[in-house]
Amino acid sequence: MNVTEEPIPENLLRNIKGCAKDALKVLGSKFAKADAATVVAGIDDFAYRWQKGDRPSTKVVEDGEEARLIFGSLWGEQIVKQFGWEWAKVTFHDYDDSVAFGVFSPYRSLAIYPLEFMLGCLQDPDVDVTVALSFNMLQAGKVPKMKKKSYTNVMEGVNRLVPRD
Repeated sequence: MNVTEEPIPENLLRNIKGCAKDALKVLGSKFAKADAATVVAGIDDFAYRWQKGDRPSTKVVEDGEEARLIFGSLWGEQIVKQFGWEWAKVTFHDYDDSVAFGVFSPYRSLAIYPLEFMLGCLQDPDVDVTVALSFNMLQAGKVPKMKKKSYTNVMEGVNRLVPRD
């Protein structure tokens, strides 16, 4: 894979952390001090309910773009907190130099692009919300080992065996 990685500027990291705090407020006080798995389950539930039309007031979450930013940031922050991954910006040279922000395992074998995945979930009710499932698989060591610097997108390999509904 022809990828260039850059660190995320400090001001953007501050924005990510601020967005994550905003998402925690939307989830409610019971998530403020919850462990990462509980927070991720809340993110998963939020996205699933959004797909079903159960959305908070626009005073709480203005639109899908805001929801994507705050909940994608919170999800990424939980992966960083739980697994020691890092935020970075990558450029995919084999795909017209497209750019993505994501969280990456220390050896860059695994990647999750929480903002993009969250966007897909919030825009398309047919996208299976596998936020919590992917987190649980990582926690249980059920994600296959990949080559260093392969930047393998974890979410492409996370599929539910039994339908959610």
